[in-house]
Amino acid sequence: MKKQTLIVQDVLGISSASICLVHCIVFPLLSVLPLGITHNPWIDVFFFGIAAVLIFSILKGTGPFYIKMTLLFSLFLVFNGMLLDFALHQETYLVPIGGIGIIVGHVLHFLYHQKK
Repeated sequence: MKKQTLIVQDVLGISSASICLVHCIVFPLLSVLPLGITHNPWIDVFFFGIAAVLIFSILKGTGPFYIKMTLLFSLFLVFNGMLLDFALHQETYLVPIGGIGIIVGHVLHFLYHQKK
């Protein structure tokens, strides 16, 4: 895969995971205020879709095993957090923790390919 394509994937992954993380942190604060804002789990599905496409394209390419496992495990955490939200209507810390892991994995992947 071209180096430029990998950089674009990592920048897109870092950006979308960061926006998702901000959503996960700010939304509970906004829901305390009487603004009539309710949680929409489909936003999580949207960000999960972006993350899944980018992570699976990175898994096909070259790179260290620990970076690929960081990304895959973080995606697994986000997926399980979403399942709990859909099934039990219970928010957990799995989605934000997985989002942080996705950001870390993309940063590591970006730095790895910058050294090459």
